[in-house]
Amino acid sequence: AEHHCFGEWLQRLDRLMPWLPGPSTYTNDSFFRATDLKRPPPFGAMEKNWFVFWDRDNQSYLHYDVFPSRTFAKLEHDGSVGEDLSHLATSDAQCLSDYMPTVNTGTNLEWVHQSTNSLAVTFCNRTDPSCIPSADNTRLFTLFQHKSFYGHGVYEPYIMVFSQEAPFSLYGISSKPLWFEGRGEAGGAWSEGTWRPDDQSQLLFVVSMNWRRQGAGYHGFLDDELFVSFGVEDQASGGAAVVAGQLLAELNLCE
Repeated sequence: AEHHCFGEWLQRLDRLMPWLPGPSTYTNDSFFRATDLKRPPPFGAMEKNWFVFWDRDNQSYLHYDVFPSRTFAKLEHDGSVGEDLSHLATSDAQCLSDYMPTVNTGTNLEWVHQSTNSLAVTFCNRTDPSCIPSADNTRLFTLFQHKSFYGHGVYEPYIMVFSQEAPFSLYGISSKPLWFEGRGEAGGAWSEGTWRPDDQSQLLFVVSMNWRRQGAGYHGFLDDELFVSFGVEDQASGGAAVVAGQLLAELNLCE
């Protein structure tokens, strides 16, 4: 990237894949061409895993960091961004201090990284006639990961939920990491005959998520299913179907 070491670019999907009746031909569309994205300072030695989120008015923002504090900014169509807006979410510092996974920063072998895209969810069921999406019950969520490398990489995925309205304050963080059925446990047969330590679980890292229902777009409900995709030991890929309400259970609430 022009502005960062290992930065990110954004381009309309219908310019890259023939998944619509025809490709976008409107050159004034947002991100018609691959657009080099920017971030407010300070800059890291390497920048990656940024994600876009949209507020209730469909204004887009870029989210850069979740640890040790959040960083996010308003995104313009040319890839430029405004100032870091995280200071406006004044309740975040206490929530992050209380509920983020512990990181032994002294070892330089543990980190917290952003992981997936964001989605919007209404905290009631689609099948409930009284469930009407509103600013009070609809929020954004993403997955992030606690990473350690003590001879072998281990990732533990967590959920972060935040408001869809400025200042986009945190709503909740997973009280425990998510576990995918089939992931190799410490001491399991998955590591036998390999160089991998038998006292560590299998490396499984989540990379993206989307609503299973065709045409759902950005928004869903607690009883909707999600596809969550992941990599395994940098050698294979996989996916899981999970109901959103199960994924978002057992949150530590910030409010």
